[in-house]
Amino acid sequence: MGRKWISRLMVFVAAAFVCAGSLQAQLWHNEVDNGLGGVLVTHPGGMTGAAAGSDRSAIAVGGTLFGFGAQGTIASPNFMADNFTVGGNGWIINSVRFYLYQTGATAASVNDIRMQIWSGGAPGGGGSVTWGDLVTNVWSSTVMSDVYRTTNTGTTDTTRRIQIVDVAGLNIALGPGTYWLQWGAGGTLASGPWQAPLTLPGATGYPAGGDALQFLTSTGMWNPALDNGVQTDLPFTIFGTLQPPIPEPTVGVLMIGVIGMLASRRRK
Repeated sequence: MGRKWISRLMVFVAAAFVCAGSLQAQLWHNEVDNGLGGVLVTHPGGMTGAAAGSDRSAIAVGGTLFGFGAQGTIASPNFMADNFTVGGNGWIINSVRFYLYQTGATAASVNDIRMQIWSGGAPGGGGSVTWGDLVTNVWSSTVMSDVYRTTNTGTTDTTRRIQIVDVAGLNIALGPGTYWLQWGAGGTLASGPWQAPLTLPGATGYPAGGDALQFLTSTGMWNPALDNGVQTDLPFTIFGTLQPPIPEPTVGVLMIGVIGMLASRRRK
């Protein structure tokens, strides 16, 4: 009876350590955590006409692009990349969320995501792939948002509705450090998918310090993701769990170990 109690107690202690820090959480939201002040929704409730009251994601003053080409499944694919920083003792990434659009979509149309994570530097800048490939479709689900990509002053154009695209079930373990997320997408429509950048609230301009990159097969190179000469930053969200610290042995744990050793010796 005593040995069974010891065994159960040791299992309970081990389970407690496993469960510590297992709560799913938002680990990184680039709109906030990059510290640049850019947003995807530049005009909350700013749409009029057929989509009155919906949110606008407007092109910045001085900008010209609705979005960057992120067509990762075509014969000559294009990809986007932006960085994030893992803190603490590391992360277990469970899912990643992207914000894309296909011109003319009235229902969810993005159904393909190709994704890689780089470490040791940026893509094309000394980094190397630590997770993923550009062959496997890791897409999980897509829903339509209530956000429309528009010109700086337009408030009625509903042809570019942002889609919320999730990649789930990943279980990617990363240690502390800076990484780069690369993605490209595919969908059921001919136009896009396209990636809208982050813009200052009110679409007054782009925040300083953007470092997003774009790969174009036509050039075979990674280059800054520029709109009218200004490097932008991109929206994405990472969910998962924090890696718990390795606990130092407590008196109780040490006592359990000693009891276990004594019980083992008595059996011999």
